[in-house]
Amino acid sequence: MTDSLSETVDAVCEEVGLSRPAPDGAGNFAFEVDGVPLRLSRIQDGKIVFAGIIGLADDLAQIRRQPLGVLLSDCLVLSGARFSKLATAESLCFEPGTRELFLWRRFDGELRSVSDGLAAIESLLNETSFWRQWLGAN
Repeated sequence: MTDSLSETVDAVCEEVGLSRPAPDGAGNFAFEVDGVPLRLSRIQDGKIVFAGIIGLADDLAQIRRQPLGVLLSDCLVLSGARFSKLATAESLCFEPGTRELFLWRRFDGELRSVSDGLAAIESLLNETSFWRQWLGAN
């Protein structure tokens, strides 16, 4: 069986001219592409998750001069409106433990091909960049 996660990391790094990051002890990867922090991980049952970090929600609320609840509510409304028009595979998430706002995409097993992995990373980067710009994180 091939390691499609590792192969995808290799292809992304080659495509954008980055040195390949070393995986952590669990075989997960964290690196940045065009200023967007990415995490590619394996979770239970062999599922793969790609995450694009938008930023710390508290910092984003401060940038926008909004209470955190208002910021998250605005994000939810915009996410719904964007989904109705674009229907991308990424989901917007807030992680209370880390206070991060991020987009994630899950795959139920190995990626079908490296080109599928690259397309997923490109979509994730585009969506994360949109959110970072809209929230003023850039």
